[in-house]
Amino acid sequence: MENSKTVLTFLLLIALFSCSIIDPLSEDGWVYVKEKDFSKAHAKFLNDYKDFPDSIDITGGLSYTFFVFDQKDSAKHYLDVSNEFDSENNFSIFVSLMYFRDEPESCAREYRKFVSKYSSFPLYAIRDAVKSNSIHKLGLTNEIKRDSFGFVYTVLKRITDISDSLNIESSADQFEMIEYINRLEE
Repeated sequence: MENSKTVLTFLLLIALFSCSIIDPLSEDGWVYVKEKDFSKAHAKFLNDYKDFPDSIDITGGLSYTFFVFDQKDSAKHYLDVSNEFDSENNFSIFVSLMYFRDEPESCAREYRKFVSKYSSFPLYAIRDAVKSNSIHKLGLTNEIKRDSFGFVYTVLKRITDISDSLNIESSADQFEMIEYINRLEE
């Protein structure tokens, strides 16, 4: 009886670790995004979406890959789906930053959501495919366009070793902030 319980437990553990229901995204499209193989990523997201239409990882990925392929209507559709699940998740925020990059106020709103979530930022904002610095680069570049140098400086002090004694009104110091943004490692 004890042996059959052990065998049953062992089989159950094997089933759990191999079952896609536990982690359907262990080999997800974000792996391909990291490798910059967007065609495979897109195909993987589309395939996974059939089985997991309520996964924010997948809808965010679909939105991202549709955006990469310049299919903005489809990108917006999946972005909206992601936002219905959780408008403050990193998947939605990342794609929103890209989608709204020509709409400074919308882009700023999304980036500020991201910044407000963390006291210290994780290395990767999306799995191990998209670094937080990629989001910072998108968001801070938009903030520069909006002349929000005070906000930019506050964030840069949190994520870089920029000097604490810059004057946000000085054009030389503003240029230094821009240089720090440009050097953010993606």
